[in-house]
Amino acid sequence: MTAPDGTEDTDEVTDPDPTTAVDALVAEIAPGVRPPAVRRCDAIMVTGPWLAGVSAVASALADRLPQWRVVEATDLTPGEVPSAVVFVVSAAAALTDSDCVLLDAAAAHTDVVIGVVSKIDVHRQWREMQQAARETLADYAPRYRDVAWVGTAAAPERGDPRVDDLVAELTKQLGDADVARRNRLRSWEFQLRTDADRIDRDARAEGRRARVALLQEQRDEVVRQRRMSKSERVIALRSRIAQARVQLSHFTRKRCSSVRGELAEDATGMTRRRLPEFEAYVRSRLEEVVAEVDEGVSEHLADVAQELGLSGDVAATTPPAPQVESAAPVLTSRRLETQLMTL
Repeated sequence: MTAPDGTEDTDEVTDPDPTTAVDALVAEIAPGVRPPAVRRCDAIMVTGPWLAGVSAVASALADRLPQWRVVEATDLTPGEVPSAVVFVVSAAAALTDSDCVLLDAAAAHTDVVIGVVSKIDVHRQWREMQQAARETLADYAPRYRDVAWVGTAAAPERGDPRVDDLVAELTKQLGDADVARRNRLRSWEFQLRTDADRIDRDARAEGRRARVALLQEQRDEVVRQRRMSKSERVIALRSRIAQARVQLSHFTRKRCSSVRGELAEDATGMTRRRLPEFEAYVRSRLEEVVAEVDEGVSEHLADVAQELGLSGDVAATTPPAPQVESAAPVLTSRRLETQLMTL
């Protein structure tokens, strides 16, 4: 390349870093968004369900791809993410949703994912199991619809390991010039989804806190109103009971005085012959007055209960009328005692 002054420019024009370009693009679209806090390492992660043959596949890949660091999920330090993920499932077991969750956690920041069905040397139906695993994974998440699947026998009982298809697929995908950009975009997608979910959770939590606060205020108001109503009701009840006690006491005394006056007036005109009848008459009048006073008290209390809004059948809770027991009258004549005292 020739410079404007005629000299040859020996500086080579290098392509920008794909990671930096992706970060700049996202920052231009959404300024202020925090970038993914991960560190990309040149490693191939091999993961999968228990007893799927993960360690055997990792060992075989390490022998066939010495230029790459082949690790399992527990070998990476926090913050490290691989360049490719090899997901191993056994041909003897169907893929489950929990296995898909395991892949989600391993490939959260990695776009290059290859599915592997292991132990194909002893399971004739491995192709059917591979197709079932492909469909299950595609139904679980749309990003896994185009995942490449291969069969392997990393630790066969006889013969050499059969990992040629896996090595070829890894070499093909890792040799793509867009791998770094795809992986960075996948990291950004995971970061943005995580932030969006966190914002949604915070919003829902804030809404729940607001609803809880509102319900707490309503509850406090209801409790306060009930306490005030109860206090007012107790005060009114005590006042009406005191008033009823005074009124009923006055009514009872007045009625007893009236009856006593009537009986005294009747006694003044009493003759000796009518004396036995007068005792029965007094007893009957006492019973009538007691019944009359009891009826008046019951009616008055019923009116008070209705006025205060008390529930229940007052008549059913009213006690029976009291029974008045009067003693026999004193001696009707003291003539002999009077004569003796005169002497």
